[in-house]
Amino acid sequence: MAEPRSNALDLITFCESAGRSTGTFLVALSEYEPGSERWKAYLKSGCDSENNLVQIVAFQEIGKSSDTDWLPFLFEWLQPETFPTTLVAVINAMGALGGIQSRDDFATFIESADRNLRGAAINIHYFLPHDEAIDLLLPILNHDPDPDLRHRAALRLAALHSDAGLPLLLEGMQRESLFGKLTNACALAILNHPRGLHFLHDLIATHHTLSKQDRTRLLFHICGLGDQVGFEYPPCDRPEDIPVETIFQNASDWIEGCSGFY
Repeated sequence: MAEPRSNALDLITFCESAGRSTGTFLVALSEYEPGSERWKAYLKSGCDSENNLVQIVAFQEIGKSSDTDWLPFLFEWLQPETFPTTLVAVINAMGALGGIQSRDDFATFIESADRNLRGAAINIHYFLPHDEAIDLLLPILNHDPDPDLRHRAALRLAALHSDAGLPLLLEGMQRESLFGKLTNACALAILNHPRGLHFLHDLIATHHTLSKQDRTRLLFHICGLGDQVGFEYPPCDRPEDIPVETIFQNASDWIEGCSGFY
């Protein structure tokens, strides 16, 4: 039986929109020799674009360049007036270029009065050794004045297999929207916690009763969980042929194999 197409297509709607917004920029960039002065100048023009998606792609391309000479330029972008998602792209580019060696190098931003700078600086944990990443996240979890950043720290800690943020994750299961509950449930599942495992298992078992939008949200989170824990995705050559039922079945099998499920 053919897989339902509408849910899979909904999942990539944003990606298609982003592609239309950034395609012209990337085509123009490809006309220049990578690493040349003209190539660098065009990338910098993308960083200055009023289109945030173009900015993000420009910083992603810088991160792929392997050119550490970009690091001083990137560091200059860590300012409160920089758009929040752009700040995250800058941090990720710096990490990709090996520019994040120590929490101490970013202490000014982690402890900034500006919420957006603190939020972006959380991402340096991706580029730190496991124990240092946890040491970075714990003070945010316990002391940051912004509840959203504390919650983000709890989620990131779970991804590192630390249950330090468990009370916040369980609290989120009680009060948040379905999207929020799914986010918390996936974090709890990584921790082998029954609350998250049973929530996801029950939702997968009844996914045909969900609205198209909620089913797409479930698929989005299950795919993210699969990336974290490593259950397999079946091959797929075209986005419209995403084998939704098989992905859900693989996720269900993985959940049933977790000791916390019983």
